[in-house]
Amino acid sequence: MGFESVCSWVIYTLSDPRTPEDVRYVGVTHCSPKQRLQQHLSHAKHPKYNYHSVHWLRTLIQESVIPIMQIIQEGVGPSWEDAEKHWIRHYHEKGFRLTNHAEGGRGPVGCVRTPETKAKIAAFLRGKKQSPELVEKRAASMRGRPLSQEAKAKVSAGNKGKKRTPKQLAALRTARADPAWRERVSKANKETWQRKLVVKLKAKT
Repeated sequence: MGFESVCSWVIYTLSDPRTPEDVRYVGVTHCSPKQRLQQHLSHAKHPKYNYHSVHWLRTLIQESVIPIMQIIQEGVGPSWEDAEKHWIRHYHEKGFRLTNHAEGGRGPVGCVRTPETKAKIAAFLRGKKQSPELVEKRAASMRGRPLSQEAKAKVSAGNKGKKRTPKQLAALRTARADPAWRERVSKANKETWQRKLVVKLKAKT
């Protein structure tokens, strides 16, 4: 049983306490609501965050006002995605001026970044190296996850015509010169196959 299947969640709203009926943000948290509110306030005080909800929170902080948090639904398991999307859609349809930049769930669904925003993000990230821990965490989340045919086609199209740089070729030759290289590759392939098999078996049950 995966962690997410037993993980509790809370759907909440944020409002200006001076107009508590005017919901301005809908979110989900897997930690305590108090801790999540502190995260919101922390982001609002940090200049590197630059999205709509943060700007709204900054205006409140500048006026010495703390937003109020209202819990609207609680649950356990992966149903949080549908729940968050439902409430964001609900408040949008009711005419509330939400500061959410997406439709909810995983990833920025419904969020269309302008070319200027994309350029700023690229400039901010350019030259920055990710920590080995972050790289491993991201790789672990992807291991055993089957790619769709569309994703495979995109990967294939992106790799066509690409040539390895001399530095990449040298690194590959060095790796292959290691007597244990083939054993490591074989072990990694076997582990990947086993994970894929587990995913398929779970899907059938």
